[in-house]
Amino acid sequence: QRRVHGDRLNFWKGKRLSLSTSDTMQALRQSTRVISANSFQAPHALKPDFVRFATNEKAVKLRMKSVGSIRKITKAMKMVAASKLRAEQRRLDNGRPFVQAGTSLFTSIKPDQVPAGVGAVTTPEKPQSAILVPITSDRGLCGGVNSSIAKLAKLKTVELEKEGAKVEIMTVGDKGKAALQRQYGDRFSRNIWENWKNGSNFGIASAIADRIITTNADAAFLMFNRFQSVIAFNSLCVPLLSKKQFDSYEVKMQLVDYEFEGDEEELSGDLYEFYVASSVYQAMLENATSEQSARMTAMDNASKNAGEMLEKLSLQYNKARQARITTELIEIISGAVAV
Repeated sequence: QRRVHGDRLNFWKGKRLSLSTSDTMQALRQSTRVISANSFQAPHALKPDFVRFATNEKAVKLRMKSVGSIRKITKAMKMVAASKLRAEQRRLDNGRPFVQAGTSLFTSIKPDQVPAGVGAVTTPEKPQSAILVPITSDRGLCGGVNSSIAKLAKLKTVELEKEGAKVEIMTVGDKGKAALQRQYGDRFSRNIWENWKNGSNFGIASAIADRIITTNADAAFLMFNRFQSVIAFNSLCVPLLSKKQFDSYEVKMQLVDYEFEGDEEELSGDLYEFYVASSVYQAMLENATSEQSARMTAMDNASKNAGEMLEKLSLQYNKARQARITTELIEIISGAVAV
């Protein structure tokens, strides 16, 4: 209890104390400050709150800065991918007619067009050996382009090994090697990467085709992403004709309207190399275009997500800042009331 009598302040706390006028004003300010502090918050808890607000503001501000930088990077990568996509689409539009004209020459005949008793050779149901050629990219940040090809390769490997075939894997692209090496590293026969620096070209495709032919496998499979649109692609596993199938009646029927000079066996080998190289070239064109379209879409989505995150962080920062300002105003008003 406290009572004020003129210029004297009496405190009743078991005994009476007498104070002068100056001491009275000082004691009044101290007691009022303690009372106002206890009305809102304990004195020992004020300092941690100020620190907490300041820490939250600083941490959120740093995170906002980092997210803003990431959004700038993803926007730039989207623009670069869009530019590369246009170049890959032009290359694909020019390469598709060339490839399709060559490959359709050897694969357009239907089974019902083969006369009976000519010894037609079809795809073996259970090949003794097989080679898989998954075509992936050397860089990531392109959605599910590489993971879908790796999944196809794993499923096809399991399927062929259940049939008793010896499987070899020749990866084209560093991401395919990274995805398959841990589980199927012992099946690797060759790894090819850094072949996308100058874009897809027929020379690189011919070198890859030569490696495929030298394996003399009973079956070969190309795995790539076929480009459909900027936002869609299909992951395909395309079988290639073996040399024995290529020399069969079905293929020779396609060439009866043409005249050739030179040794027939040598000519057949050259045509088979051209067929495999054309198929690999088409797969590389399709996959490169799908990669750039997927990267552009992924970077666009990343930029949008970064923008949404930046908005949430701005709201969080404003809340922390407002809480700090409100606390400071309460302290100022409490001090003014005490005086």
